[in-house]
This record gives sequence, C-alpha cells and structure tokens, in this order.
Amino acid sequence: MADQFLYPLWAHRAIFLMGDTNMRLTKPPEFESLSAFRKHVNGAIVAGEWADLQKHDQLSEMLKQPTGIPTPGSPGKHAHPQAMPWQEAVGFRGTGPKFPPTFKLLVPGPGYSAKRVPAWTDRILFRSADIRPMRYEAVLQDQMFDPPRNIADHHPIYGLFEVDCIQVNKGLLHSHVQELIHVGVKFSRDACQQLLREQSRHFRWRFVNTGRPHIELLAQRMFADLQGELQGEDLTVAADWLFEGQQD
Repeated sequence: MADQFLYPLWAHRAIFLMGDTNMRLTKPPEFESLSAFRKHVNGAIVAGEWADLQKHDQLSEMLKQPTGIPTPGSPGKHAHPQAMPWQEAVGFRGTGPKFPPTFKLLVPGPGYSAKRVPAWTDRILFRSADIRPMRYEAVLQDQMFDPPRNIADHHPIYGLFEVDCIQVNKGLLHSHVQELIHVGVKFSRDACQQLLREQSRHFRWRFVNTGRPHIELLAQRMFADLQGELQGEDLTVAADWLFEGQQD
C-alpha cells in the first residue's frame, strides 16, 4: 500500500496489463440466438478463419476508444504514460490474431466447451512509447500433448517485449535531494521543513484512511472470537480494550 503512494502507477514509464480480461465476442444481430453464433464461431475456428472474428471482439472495440488524458497531436517519445493509449502486442490488432480463441476449452477435450462462445479472454496490453513487442503467441494445449487434450479451460498466452530502460544513479539522486532540502534556493530551511512535515501528515492520513475498513473488519472478527471465550464483565473489559486499540 505504501509503495502506491510513493510510486503511483503513472510514475512508471512502462505499464503492462495482462491476464484474463473476461472480454467476449459480441453476438451480431444477424444471428437469432447465442447458440447459432457459437456454432458459427466454432466453424470458423475449425476452418482456421478466426481472424474475421476479431471484428466482434469487445476488447478490440474498447481499445479503439479514446483513453487517457486528451492531448493535441500524437504523444511524444517521453510523454506521460497516462497520456498514452493502451495498446495490444503486434499480431492481434490490425492484422488479426495469430492464435485461435483461448477460452472456453473443453477439459479434457480437445476442442471448446459448448457452454460458452469461444473468445480471446486472455490478453497482454501495454501503455508506453518505450515498449516494442517482439512476440505475442498462445500455447495451444491440444498441440502440446499426445493424444491431444486440454488440462485447463484457457490456453496460456505469452509475449516477448523490448523495453527501453534508464539507469538511475541512486547516490547522485540522493545527493541532489539533500541539496534541495538543505540548500534550496526557493525555500528557506524552515519553510522546506514545514513543507516536508505537511507532506508527511497528508501521507499518514491517506494511508490510515485507506486501511480503516481492514482495521474495522479485523476488530469485528476479534470481537466475535471474544464472545465465544468470555462473558459478562470480562467481555465488557475486553471489548473496551479492543475499542481503544482500534482507535490507536
């Protein structure tokens, strides 16, 4: 929790988002039922023509929408990550997927479950001008085992990326920070110390405020345990002690 205050998400030059997005294929109006659409999707996969299914992919449609902070023109090389749009690795957007839908597989299979319309739920997104995708593929379980079978209802996916990094000289950075604190041009020493105290106070308030629901839940569980062990005056004394500890 503390790291998110000191190093918030947008303080990073390269951001990855990966996993089961739960995004599905939207049923086109020309299909009267979901089962009819599922039959069409399964037929396209068997024929190896799944690239045409991308136009129904929900995540691809979302990626086309404006995201982040509106900025005139294209973001620069070192633009703030929040101003950058989310992107998907090469091989999916624009050219069609290089692997078939990853969900929902029939276990032990092979093939897809009849309970869902196959979809690309498993994805890797990134947000940075310093990332270059090299590979973006899926591990097709029915091609890995003999005889063909599935051991999970998702095909795993993986990516290989080249990321431009910078090296920070911690000693030099520390020395600059100390210089700003002790020698600062715009702030006197007292004003600088006051500013640091104010920032520290705000940090503590935000940290405690964020953790308050967890503290209250812990106190409720502890009180429930006390009710099972104590009675009468002993329970009252223990409850008062628990309340004081929660306030502290």
